[in-house]
Amino acid sequence: MRLPSIALLLCLPLPLLTGCPDSDTGDEGAADSTTNEDPTAAEDPSSTTQTSPTEETSTTSPGETETETDTAPPDTDTDTDDPIVGCECILDEDPADLNSAPAAPTCGEELCPHVAGACTEDLCELGAPFELDDPAALECALMALRDRTPGIVTWSRSEATGLISDNGYVLVNEDGSAVRRNWLREDLNFVVSDAVLGELPTPEAYDACLADPDDLARFDCLVATHEVQLGVCDEGWVCSDCI
Repeated sequence: MRLPSIALLLCLPLPLLTGCPDSDTGDEGAADSTTNEDPTAAEDPSSTTQTSPTEETSTTSPGETETETDTAPPDTDTDTDDPIVGCECILDEDPADLNSAPAAPTCGEELCPHVAGACTEDLCELGAPFELDDPAALECALMALRDRTPGIVTWSRSEATGLISDNGYVLVNEDGSAVRRNWLREDLNFVVSDAVLGELPTPEAYDACLADPDDLARFDCLVATHEVQLGVCDEGWVCSDCI
């Protein structure tokens, strides 16, 4: 009965060469475990450098980038102290006394004697007779305006025995434009108009005025406001209840 001994000898080295079922299962589990752990070890977060998109593209925040690229707008302030062309002889300043006449132009030769007229009995618009102190002075002034003679003409008119008094000037510039201004006192109110730069009426209009036999009509031609205004050299003001 030696066969069982031979079978036992043949069985002994078999587990060593091929392994028993239990050993096979353990070895395969260990191998599987090793195989499964290797990818995890390769992807270890501590050994992998990860950067956010912000870190890859910029080291500053969007707000900081805008601050660096934004630039202040250019200085477009063009305000200057230079007067309007044609207003160089007119002082543009606040009045020291609201109850006083504006400053006279700083240049301009006086072309004619002062033109003065009055409606002594009542208001002119009510038909009171109008009288000129010097009719020749009015004719001189109208001719100077018609011819655009550079210089200044001045005028004054009173009504109702001084209840209303109106004064003014017309300054003719070298280019034919003119600055007109007047200041009116009525009872306790004093009104100074703007010093207005504008265009004079046509020479033909002044010829018609010179031909008019009515003194008041001719005077109104002298003191009329500009039909075409080009600008304001100096703003006027109002003084109410002035004494």
